[in-house]
Amino acid sequence: MYVLSVRDVINNKEKKDKLIMYLKKHGFDNIEEDILKNMVFLYYEDVFGTISFEIFGKIALLRYFIYSDNISFSNVKKMFKNLCNNITYNKCEKIMCICDDSIKDVFIELGFSHLEEDLVFIDELSLSKSNNYKNKKAYIFSLNSV
Repeated sequence: MYVLSVRDVINNKEKKDKLIMYLKKHGFDNIEEDILKNMVFLYYEDVFGTISFEIFGKIALLRYFIYSDNISFSNVKKMFKNLCNNITYNKCEKIMCICDDSIKDVFIELGFSHLEEDLVFIDELSLSKSNNYKNKKAYIFSLNSV
């Protein structure tokens, strides 16, 4: 299994088409260009997972983190490590994610730490007070730990 970035496949129509089909299969039809260019994905004859981020100052916010059930967690870690390299290249220092409580163990296993929801603001409201993000948890990862 290979970990590739979108830059690796931009000129490979077959791989690029498979990535776009994979994203559409998971309900992502219109992805902003900045998020697409910051994407890494697992590939071996087909796409098995993808992660992307958006930059906010020195923090990269995870936007998409999708992978197939049939891949090993070591491959998820490879994909995440590749993403960390891309984020470091973009001069970010931390990675943040906002997720459902049901998948928090994935982020904890990758080295993320819980961040109090009162400290995270979206549209001028703390995560804990936002109606759009009720029951969501915030996690932070320091790129100094990579």
